[in-house]
Amino acid sequence: SGNVCDSPPAAPIACGDTLMAADNPNELTGDISTSGDCLTIGEDGVILDLKGYDITGASMSGIGILSNGRSSVVIKDSGDAGGDKGEIKFFLTAISLAGNSGTIVGSEIIGNDDGVKVAGNREGIKVDGGSGNMIYENEVIDNDAGGGVGTGIILSSTINNIVRSNTVRRNARYGISILSGTSGNRFQDNEFCDTDTLDDFYCDEIDNNEVDDGGNMGG
Repeated sequence: SGNVCDSPPAAPIACGDTLMAADNPNELTGDISTSGDCLTIGEDGVILDLKGYDITGASMSGIGILSNGRSSVVIKDSGDAGGDKGEIKFFLTAISLAGNSGTIVGSEIIGNDDGVKVAGNREGIKVDGGSGNMIYENEVIDNDAGGGVGTGIILSSTINNIVRSNTVRRNARYGISILSGTSGNRFQDNEFCDTDTLDDFYCDEIDNNEVDDGGNMGG
């Protein structure tokens, strides 16, 4: 008698969950999958770490991770015990930031190697609206919905974001797509290779954004 019991462990994260900051760091403990949408960021300041596990969709439908109207969110993958990364794959959109500000996808600091791998989706990482987000050190590869459709990173109607040190390879249509309403965004030290059909960048608003031609590498 007199012992204080520990709280029961939190249930493993599963598709359909809404993640909250009180549970930080929200860490996957196994592979998860769905035929629809998977994870939703439920409030500002959430930290999600894939820990080397996969998030798998079906038939290029749904969203892997949705962060809608949030700020100061971190979505990363620090890898498993051996340093191997998981994948977010087979979704319409792997990671969707809608109206976010100050959100980080990938490493919080360049060189941390906490980037996320998104592969085999119609859209890899999509930033729609909002401002001041950072897309750092991610591996965005093989996003291909068939028929030459598939884009690695998309920016639309968003300002003052930084897209830096990402590996963007073999996406079916575009590596990075800069759509209308974007301005003040910076693209630096990204590595491109073998975008299948068209140019690495598709640009409606390139004049209003900064592309470091010397730092972005093609191959």
